[in-house]
Amino acid sequence: MRIFDRQVRALLRAGYRVTLIGRSDRRPYAGAGVNDIMVPDRAGGVWRRIVTLLRIARYALQTEADVYHFHDPDLLPVGVLVRALRGRPVVYDIHEIYRVKFQLKAQRSPLIARLITAAFARVEDVCARLIGHCSCVYEESVEHFSRLGCRCVLTPNYASRAIYADREPTDVEWAARSHKLVYVGVVNALRGALVMIEAARRARERVPDLELIVTRRFYKPSDEKPVMELLARPGYENLVRWVPDTPGDELPEVVRQAAVGLSPLQDVGQYRVAVPSKFFDYMAESCAILASDLPPSRRYVGEVGCGVLAPPADVDAWAEAMVTLLSDPQRTRALGRVGRKAFLERCNWEAYEPAFVRFYDELSQVQS
Repeated sequence: MRIFDRQVRALLRAGYRVTLIGRSDRRPYAGAGVNDIMVPDRAGGVWRRIVTLLRIARYALQTEADVYHFHDPDLLPVGVLVRALRGRPVVYDIHEIYRVKFQLKAQRSPLIARLITAAFARVEDVCARLIGHCSCVYEESVEHFSRLGCRCVLTPNYASRAIYADREPTDVEWAARSHKLVYVGVVNALRGALVMIEAARRARERVPDLELIVTRRFYKPSDEKPVMELLARPGYENLVRWVPDTPGDELPEVVRQAAVGLSPLQDVGQYRVAVPSKFFDYMAESCAILASDLPPSRRYVGEVGCGVLAPPADVDAWAEAMVTLLSDPQRTRALGRVGRKAFLERCNWEAYEPAFVRFYDELSQVQS
């Protein structure tokens, strides 16, 4: 979504020729106006991962581009190598605050988490200085890497207006949505799946026609098992309507089926600072938002006034909030309208696309 649907398409519109190198067993961008080179994504250990990175580096060097741009932090050494051998501008695209994210990944071993985080933070800072240019989702990242001497551009993870409805739902459409909740994104316990499902079950006792729509997106079997075990219990029948893990341009069709969009992140690691991109999908389709009461939610939901916040792990509070929103469709619709207005006016990719293209124009020393 971030790389292709926003950044690559923005550069194509500006007249750039783009080569996209990625890890995939297929060519998802064939015929989209971009030269796509896909390295087979094979499961395996560290050595296989290193071989894949070396293949990516070889393809990158062969392109002889005017500007190089990479997305994943494990490509930092590749970025440094390309910068040294090609002498062309390289952009480190920072879509998460990784030094916080790694603490979440190793939360069962706090000492190991601290050591890994400290080591990565040092490597990231050194590589970023050598690379010299950053595209950042968060203002905090812009401030941090600017202090290191990097030239940065702010590119928030806002949704693009191009793929969403160009109007608000009609009365008939809203009536069909008014008893439905939707969750899009990765499903696991740390992202609040168990809290969300249990709260929906309790809320359904008071709102019998409640329906919970969830994208079936599990990263690993250990994420899926506890969710399915919960849903197999008596009383959870037909509670969740699963939809396939959906490509970005098809996501609006899922979101616009519901009145309320959910973001039940738990109060751990990076979720205390990361802004869920699903907020903007919900806003774009006039959904009120029910989210965990965390700092990013207070800014984008509470201050905007487009939804309700609940304590992350408080199932009763989540259930009560669901009942309140589904029992008052006019208030919920009004919240959705506020969110849509914020999306159209400022929380959309198009508001930042000109600065991103100017950044490239200056790096490539051309006028697009």
